[in-house]
Amino acid sequence: MESIINTHHEYLNQDQQAFCSKIEEIKQLQEEFERLSIQIPNAILEYTRAIHPITQKITFLEKQRLVDIDAFVTITKFSKKELLLIDDYMCYEVIYWIQKYGEDELLILIFQKYAHMPLDEYIHKLSAERSQSLKKPFNDSKESIEDSNITDIEDLKKKSATERLSEKNKMKQEVQRKKTVRSVYIDLIKIFHPDTETDADKKLEKEEISKKITEAYTKNDLFTLLKLETDYLEKHTSRISSMREDTLQIYLNMLSGQKKDIELSISKLKNENQIIYSEMCRPSSKPEKFLRKVKKELKEIEHILTMQTTILQQQDCSIKSHLLNDMENTLSRKDYDSLLEGMIF
Repeated sequence: MESIINTHHEYLNQDQQAFCSKIEEIKQLQEEFERLSIQIPNAILEYTRAIHPITQKITFLEKQRLVDIDAFVTITKFSKKELLLIDDYMCYEVIYWIQKYGEDELLILIFQKYAHMPLDEYIHKLSAERSQSLKKPFNDSKESIEDSNITDIEDLKKKSATERLSEKNKMKQEVQRKKTVRSVYIDLIKIFHPDTETDADKKLEKEEISKKITEAYTKNDLFTLLKLETDYLEKHTSRISSMREDTLQIYLNMLSGQKKDIELSISKLKNENQIIYSEMCRPSSKPEKFLRKVKKELKEIEHILTMQTTILQQQDCSIKSHLLNDMENTLSRKDYDSLLEGMIF
C-alpha cells in the first residue's frame, strides 16, 4: 500500500489517494480485530487458569458459610423479628450462590426452610412483586401520560417516517454494495482467471487467488475483494489512476461503511471483555502484575471466609449480634433486579 500512496503519489489525485488511505486504515483495523480475537480469548484462558484453584476454594467456603449459619440459627434463640430478617437474608444469599455457581441440592433444601416454599415458586412470586412495584409510578402518573398522548403519537409518526427513510437508504446502499461487489469481482476474476496463464506455477497461483476472490464474492465481502485488487494495483498503478470518478466514489462510500462495521466489532469485543482487555491485552498492560493482584485479593476473601466458617462452627452465641448486623448490612445493599436476571425457571 505504501508503494501506491508514496512511491506513485504523483500519479494519483485526491480521491485516488483517499481510496488508498481508506484501504490501509481498514487493513490495520482488520489486523487489530483479528489480533484481539485471538489475544482476548487467550487472556481469558490464562486468567481462568490462574485463579481457578482459589475460586474453587471460595465457592466451597461460601456454601459452607451458609450451611454453618443454618446450623447456628437452629441451635440459637432469636426473636420473631430477627427470624424474619434471617429468612430474608438466607433466601437472598442462597439465590445469589445459585446464580453464580448453579443449583446445589443441599442449599435448595436450606432455601426452602427459610422461604417456606419451593425455589421456583419463590422466584416467580418475587418477580411478580418487583414487576408490580415498577408499574406503580406509571399508574400514578396516568393522567399526565394521557394528556401527552397526542404529542407522543405525532412523535412516533415522525420517528416511523425517519426510520422508514433510514431503512430505504440502507436497502439502496446494500443494493449498491452488491453491485459494487459484483463489479469488483468481475474485474478481478478476469485478471486472475487461471485460463489466462500458460505457465504452470503462475496458473496454480492464480487458481488460489481466484478461490479467494470467489469466496469473498459469495460472502459479499467488499473489503477482501478491494484488498486483492489493491495488491494487484500495487504492481499495476496505471489501473487506479484510470479509475472513473463515480466508481471511485462508490468504492469510498462502501469502504467507509466497512470501516465503521470493523470499528464497532472492535469496540464490542473490548467492551464485553473490558477488564481483561484493559489489564492484559493493551500494549501498556502488565498481565503478570494484574494476575498477582487478583490472586492476592481472592486469597484475602478466602482467608475471611475461612475465619467466618471457623467462628460459626464453634457455635458461640456471643456472635449473634454481629451476625445479625452483618445480615442487615447485606440486605441494605441487596439488588433483587440484577439477581433475578440470572434466574430463569
